Amino acid sequence: MVSGLPQDKPSDAALAAASAVWVAALGETDAASTPGLSLFRTMLPSPGFARAVQNVPTDSSPASAEAVMQQNYPKGVYCQASVFAAGGGFDACVAAAG
Repeated sequence: MVSGLPQDKPSDAALAAASAVWVAALGETDAASTPGLSLFRTMLPSPGFARAVQNVPTDSSPASAEAVMQQNYPKGVYCQASVFAAGGGFDACVAAAG
């Protein structure tokens, strides 16, 4: 998932190359919002889905959460659209962020 302000949206081709989807963040013109803020929530999983956030221990440890959620653990990084679009998608953004 890639999120940002509408003017920063990568091209559809760049999103497709990275197997990503676009979710627009709230814009700067939304008077009741924080610019760039997006809120996401989890849905109740299938009872057999072991990597659900509901199965994370309540020890407040990101490592515990990542151990349970594995590839479903959310990771975020701020990135210029040009870095994402140049190729490499999320991995390029992680590398650019250091």
